[in-house]
Amino acid sequence: MQIHTTVAPFDVAAAEWFPAATGFTVTVIVHPVDAQTGVPRYLPPAEPAEWARAIFSTVNSAHGYFLGAVDPGTGGHRRGQLVYRLYVDTDRRAIPVPRQVVTCPHYLLSAIDGRAEITIPTTA
Repeated sequence: MQIHTTVAPFDVAAAEWFPAATGFTVTVIVHPVDAQTGVPRYLPPAEPAEWARAIFSTVNSAHGYFLGAVDPGTGGHRRGQLVYRLYVDTDRRAIPVPRQVVTCPHYLLSAIDGRAEITIPTTA
């Protein structure tokens, strides 16, 4: 797997029914690829989700979101990647996704496999 992480600030004005919000978006993009050929390969979302949970665990993985195979920049489908997001306020506390920044479907990360805890099996 190839894993890319980015952190970007957001500052959104209040909208009807939604308060203003300021903070940071932590985005984790996982590219499951075949080690020999480099060609994208299928993985159930739960396996890459464990890596996203591990990255988010220093804040609170329970508020993480799964965006599927959506390019977070364009909102379009991108084959061969899985995207996970976490939103934190200026005090680095995990918060629910501010609706004003939703440009594609967001699914709670804990709903992928019904587990909120982090478990990464190792063979070492």
